[in-house]
Amino acid sequence: MMTIQFKDLRVLVFSLLLSEQKAQVVQLLKGYSKILFVELPLVKSKARSNDSGGWLVYNPVLEYERMGIPDQSWQISAFNADYAYCDTYPTLLVVPKALDNNQLIAACKERSRGRLPVLVWKSKASEATISRCSQPLMGLSIRDLKDDLVLVKAIQKTNDKKKLVVVDARPRANAIANSALGGGYENYSKAKLLFMNIANIHVVRESFTKLRDEVVSSAFKRLEDPTYCSSDAVDGWLEHVRSILCGAVKITRLISTGHSVLVHCSDGWDRTPQLTSTASILLDPAYRTLKGFEILIEKEWCSFGHKFAERNGLSFQGKVDQQEKCPIFLQWLDTVYQLLYQFPNHFEFNENLLIFLIDELYSCNYGTFLFDSEKMRIYDMKLNKMTKSIWSYVNDKAKVHKFLNPFFDRKVKIEYPVLFPRTDRSSLVFWGSYYVRYWSIPYYSYSFVKAQFPNRDEVLLTKQNELKEMNVSLKKQIAELKRKLGE
Repeated sequence: MMTIQFKDLRVLVFSLLLSEQKAQVVQLLKGYSKILFVELPLVKSKARSNDSGGWLVYNPVLEYERMGIPDQSWQISAFNADYAYCDTYPTLLVVPKALDNNQLIAACKERSRGRLPVLVWKSKASEATISRCSQPLMGLSIRDLKDDLVLVKAIQKTNDKKKLVVVDARPRANAIANSALGGGYENYSKAKLLFMNIANIHVVRESFTKLRDEVVSSAFKRLEDPTYCSSDAVDGWLEHVRSILCGAVKITRLISTGHSVLVHCSDGWDRTPQLTSTASILLDPAYRTLKGFEILIEKEWCSFGHKFAERNGLSFQGKVDQQEKCPIFLQWLDTVYQLLYQFPNHFEFNENLLIFLIDELYSCNYGTFLFDSEKMRIYDMKLNKMTKSIWSYVNDKAKVHKFLNPFFDRKVKIEYPVLFPRTDRSSLVFWGSYYVRYWSIPYYSYSFVKAQFPNRDEVLLTKQNELKEMNVSLKKQIAELKRKLGE
């Protein structure tokens, strides 16, 4: 018997009669494992037509203009042209107008990986903003970071009616431990510091491993007992999802009360985008549409250097660092899934999109999630000219219907422009349609669905009645128009 586990939690069991057959299969699999992930979309793209605009979904200038930038306080700067000062940031960055390029370049040197504080979202109702960065290079001696402080003060002055709040995604103990490695956390009098207690990649990886093992073992146990489903591993995983949701809600409340927020973790490419992108969804109805969600992923995850390849064990030079693997993007998509179920008519897209994104992240059919930064993806490898974007498939007129939510109501953004989801553990649900979709015995039963989503029937029935009323109204209007035309 040979058992093969896949990243998407599938398990294949082969029964091989001859030992030499087993050796041949193992050798074959080892050969496939050495294929460089970048080769896959390049080969497939040769037989495809040119990309139909997927790589152009996100235009940073247009997106920041939508937020009212540039304005009297903020500017779109190209000081990082050709990725000269931070190779994991995009070339265009929104920074305080009061600072010149030399000051920005100096500030890069006092943040980990050169990832200085920059704006990623601005409220239209106030001067409140969300900025992101990496940890300050304080060290145990608590260095005097003069250039960083100049930038942080400049951000504060763009909204000086309220105190700037620094949201450190890490547990306090982890932040202190990072000081021994030259990192650390802010100790600025002009800013308030909050720790979000979100676990690092090593803890999250361990939790996901337990969840995966439980899902696999439960699948076999359910062959004997269809009612079996352990909750220990599920609870552990959902606690990590909950920590992101709690942090995003705190950021949302701060923004709603007029505070500007500066978010970071250690390097600013894992927990930071989890928080900034989730908070953006809660604050901005535009990101709850299909196109807006695509823009959000391109902005917060792709352009700001989430390490898609390293976190997902995708080999570029034939080597994979197992200690750097972690399903950070999946963890965030699970967080988005929680929002879809708590607010079923607030989102234009459905969970099929979330599942498609994580599947294609692993399959490498598209260039969108390859490599670890925009520089590597676009500037060095020029994948936007050599591969297709995942958004070309999603937005294809013949396929987009699969990803649309039929219960989406555009009017709710007026009544509920800002969302405040429930964050207690009992309000979070296990994403069974993703994690156990390959179980041979159906996972869902009506009683389970009803227990997990007690108000689901009510929401669907209400929407159904609204659609019926709309249908009757439209028929009456059509009849009236026909009558007038016949007169």
